[in-house]
Amino acid sequence: PRRRGRDVAPRGETPAEGIEPTVTLNDGRRMPTSIIGTFVGDDEAHTSPESCRQLVRDALAAGFRHFDTATVYGNEEELGRALRDAPDVFVTTKVAHPNNDRGEWWTLAPWVSDASLDATEGVLQAVRDARARLDRPVSLVLLHWPGPFGNRDAVLGEQKRWDMWRGLMAARREGLCDSIGVASFTQTHLEQLIARAPEVLPAVNQAEVHPRNANVDLVEFCQQKGIVVCAWSPLGLGAKMNLFEDPTLLAIAQRHGVSPAAVALRWLAQRNIIPLPRTVRPSRMRENLDVVLTPKFRLSDDEMADIYAMDEGRTVFPGARPDDIA
Repeated sequence: PRRRGRDVAPRGETPAEGIEPTVTLNDGRRMPTSIIGTFVGDDEAHTSPESCRQLVRDALAAGFRHFDTATVYGNEEELGRALRDAPDVFVTTKVAHPNNDRGEWWTLAPWVSDASLDATEGVLQAVRDARARLDRPVSLVLLHWPGPFGNRDAVLGEQKRWDMWRGLMAARREGLCDSIGVASFTQTHLEQLIARAPEVLPAVNQAEVHPRNANVDLVEFCQQKGIVVCAWSPLGLGAKMNLFEDPTLLAIAQRHGVSPAAVALRWLAQRNIIPLPRTVRPSRMRENLDVVLTPKFRLSDDEMADIYAMDEGRTVFPGARPDDIA
């Protein structure tokens, strides 16, 4: 059951310093925590090539060393080009999204939902294709979603997730990527995978975590299992969740002389969650990175608890709740 409010704020969780520049994954590899999302563009469906190139230039200058993309973003090829002179950066991509970039159902990866299609081979080929588009070593590949949005077939859902995970394990054996993980998997989804392959845990789970959706139980489960949690949409898309005008964040921000966004990111960092912010503004890039790695302020236990109390279990994409995917 979801727990929220002041009673869930773990005491003594706040580190004195920022998150370390790299974290050791459960497969022994090191992952930079200076991560930035690369989905940018003029609308929700497309990523502008020039926007991507400019983002990479600015992010590298700001100090980011980890770039997150996905096949569904449509910018893997452009990102690979933009990073051609930065061979040492860490690149994460995601495959097996059940929706394509025009909003049509199941057409990007039909094997996600079609019981007659081989999801293991589908994922393996998807990673091969992503690797070819990026034209560089892929550090981490994630399953983008745990299944078709709104899926109610629990038997099919569990089998497809297992088949897709087998595809990622095969991709790693083939040398297409260094590490493998998942995105938006619930505790139930993870428990099912772990039961089938306890020797190959996901290295990372990218999950929606922000003050309106604290995801306490999932975060605790992942951290107990040694699965690194990265928070996608760590600011709740800003205006969509009304975070920047929230009186709790505003009061804490005023107290520390920082922005509400900085408070929200620091709340995540002090939970040992790696925020995955997305911005095209160089000044925001630097601020986001400083808050995570070299913070000038620290939230008190009471401030942490006040932000936990903002939790409403709200998601930025109500039509695509992971909890609704059987």
